[in-house]
Amino acid sequence: QTKQRMPCRVLKTREKATVSTSAFAESDLGKRDSLTGGPRNSHSLHHLTSIFNRFFVHLWWMLGGRVFFGAMVSVAGLRRGASLVASSSSRWSSSRPSSVFRRLVSVVVKGGATTAWTVPEVSLEHAAVEGFAGDVLVVAVCAGEGDSFELSDAAKSVDAKLDGAVTEMLSSENKKDLKPGSTTPALRLLKEPVKRLAVAVVSKDKPSASALGKSIAALSKQHDAARVGVVLSADLFDDVEALARATVEACYVDNRFRTGDAVVSPPPLTDLVLVGVGDDSEDDASAAAKEATAKILKDARGVAAGVALAKDLVNAPANVLTPKSLADEAMALCDAYPSLLTGKVLDEDECARRGMGAYLGVAQGAVAEHRAHFIHLTYQGPPGGGAAAAAEKRPRLAFVGKGLTYDSGGYNLKPSSGGMIELMKFDMGGSAAVLGAAKALAELEIPDVDVDIIVAACENMVSAEAMRPGDILTASNGKTIEVINTDAEGRLTLADALIYAETECKPDAIVDLATLTGAMIVALGENIAGLFTPHDDLATEILEAGTKAGEKLWRMPLEADYEEAIKSKIADLKNVGGRPAGSITAGLFLKHFVSKDLPWCHLDIAGPVWDSKNGGATGYGVKTLVNLAKARGLAAAQKTTSQAEE
Repeated sequence: QTKQRMPCRVLKTREKATVSTSAFAESDLGKRDSLTGGPRNSHSLHHLTSIFNRFFVHLWWMLGGRVFFGAMVSVAGLRRGASLVASSSSRWSSSRPSSVFRRLVSVVVKGGATTAWTVPEVSLEHAAVEGFAGDVLVVAVCAGEGDSFELSDAAKSVDAKLDGAVTEMLSSENKKDLKPGSTTPALRLLKEPVKRLAVAVVSKDKPSASALGKSIAALSKQHDAARVGVVLSADLFDDVEALARATVEACYVDNRFRTGDAVVSPPPLTDLVLVGVGDDSEDDASAAAKEATAKILKDARGVAAGVALAKDLVNAPANVLTPKSLADEAMALCDAYPSLLTGKVLDEDECARRGMGAYLGVAQGAVAEHRAHFIHLTYQGPPGGGAAAAAEKRPRLAFVGKGLTYDSGGYNLKPSSGGMIELMKFDMGGSAAVLGAAKALAELEIPDVDVDIIVAACENMVSAEAMRPGDILTASNGKTIEVINTDAEGRLTLADALIYAETECKPDAIVDLATLTGAMIVALGENIAGLFTPHDDLATEILEAGTKAGEKLWRMPLEADYEEAIKSKIADLKNVGGRPAGSITAGLFLKHFVSKDLPWCHLDIAGPVWDSKNGGATGYGVKTLVNLAKARGLAAAQKTTSQAEE
């Protein structure tokens, strides 16, 4: 029995070299199984079943299938599909019906771009209360005790200028609906340089720049407003960057797969004006403020670009975003930022040579066009502070993202009811986060830090070649794994990715992100990710980075007593430990593939990666990773500068 595998790209380490293409040599069933470390008998019932299946499908193809597909192509007028069908031989080869059908589908799918959205050109300005003119003015007020509200000095000035309009809106009959995060309907103003007025309520204890940014974008779209001013409260003034970033992010729309009336128009916002926190005068103080504002906007746009990439990748369906197209997107980043990003993609032969049996065990069930692609990008930040003088002391991080572009569950097939099988395109949310972080780091040109981006991309599918419950796989560190449940596949791919990250990159710390367990959603809901690490200092760093990013995290235990649940009687480990503490045992499993003395953290982002209410990706994780890398680079620069001064 033979098969033809797809050509994969191989790039030299840390070079953005030209791609060399080579076809995989055909191999028998026994040789293929040796890649995963799990023996398979070529005379088994599985093998006989596979032969019979192929015989009958081939017979159908010869008797009528070719005519049927030819008719489809003729009606559709697809020249490429017609040539594929016409060129298929009578022999059973890679032109079998399933392959032809998949190629036909790839032709007829519309809106097939993997990524599409670009960050809007929104300017950020300052203006005095008396000098602002625009389409909408949003006044931010803090919720006080009971039903009261606290107005900043700037808000009071606006209220006085508009004859008490702000106070009147806050004391209206809708006052009971004005809670933190809410916005009043925009009031039409007559004979004023401001066309409409709205009031946004923020929490005094935890003001949310993100919620305010979403309100600004929504008002812009609702009232076709290009120029929107916002009167900030004192509590929010220190978080202007978060406000600008949230506003730009809220302008995101994904129209790749919409046509006609279904196309969604983005907010027409072009100017965001900070009212009452500066003016347009030409004095030195104002000039410094403008310079700071320009940097804030640049950083906001850079991070928003990374978040948008993550959203685009997660939103793309599995027939558009495949392991290969994900690898193509990763390499496109290297092309876009050649001085900061380099990369390579390992093919199956190279992964097999490295002994990545756990990863390849998951990948082997996919059709040839969707086989494994192992992605490695390296971000090398430009020299900035004191750390630039001592390159060997530059901090190095590794971000590892789970890259299942589609997860059917394998032979432990996900149920159609409650199993979210139709949403399993988001099972590569971890890889989207790390690739989005790579783009944001390059946009921001974060100095004095190096970051490796690792993604073991593949699909988890059902086929005659797929791994089965009971199979034993061997990871690249030699550990053997008994597959109890094929739907616990993400940890198998991460196992080899973590080993690679440690041995090849030699980082100071590793952070992996994965939509790993449904148990995490049960435990923490859809807004909070679980943080697992035995290293307290790293946990503190990541929690601080997440808080600054507005991405919620909660530290979970790695209970040593639960190790017994993942011990196998016939191998080193089991890939699941049962229903109790499912997220914890998943974290304990990953812990076996990282050295004890290497700081490592696992983030289970199964909940916050997807917004089920609005039906779209969130881009979760990008901002936390960027903040972590930025903080590491800054700390290293300060430390080196301090040592030099001493």
